[in-house]
Amino acid sequence: MKQKTKVVVFSRVSTQIQDTLRQTEELKEYAERMNYQVLNVFEETISGTKKTSERPVLQSMLTYIENNPVQKILIWELSRIGRNSLEVLQILNQCNAMKVSIFIKNFNIETLDDKGHINPMTQFMLEIINTLNQLERNNIVQRLRSGFEQYRKTNPIGRKVGSFQTEEELLSKYPQVLKYLKKGLSIRQVSGLTNNTSTNTILKVKKTAIKRGILTV
Repeated sequence: MKQKTKVVVFSRVSTQIQDTLRQTEELKEYAERMNYQVLNVFEETISGTKKTSERPVLQSMLTYIENNPVQKILIWELSRIGRNSLEVLQILNQCNAMKVSIFIKNFNIETLDDKGHINPMTQFMLEIINTLNQLERNNIVQRLRSGFEQYRKTNPIGRKVGSFQTEEELLSKYPQVLKYLKKGLSIRQVSGLTNNTSTNTILKVKKTAIKRGILTV
């Protein structure tokens, strides 16, 4: 009786909000259809931008296949195993050296043939796919950075978290507010005369001025 091909399943998502369950279940279903024996399942929730050395689950899988008779790794797509072309190719070469084939489900291709030999056409395709993935990821990062910079320009960020505004700074920042409060105007009136300064700010100025004896209750 022919022995079953021994495989491991590797799934990765980028955030806690996402779920590896769908990837894992579909890869396990594929293994069952192919009559493979699933030796282990590795599920990782970590950003794909992390270095290979900073991904403990990926490292655990690589260690596992070194010490167990694994013949194939089942993954959903190529981007699951690396953040850039160099890291992906390093992992591919590492697995090739151990005669462990990587099956990429969304393209239905493997890195090695049945005899454990590298498939040159597959390797070439994977290099192109991985490069395109990296370009898209770089574009996303660039768009995020550009969007954030635009937001900063149109929505000025206030004081840094943890910074402290002294009473002197508060009073010197709002001299007009203090001026109208001294005249006995109401908070609503002061707001209208000072470009709609928030009522909270006016209250802070008023309390500070009373505390320092500049205003009387």
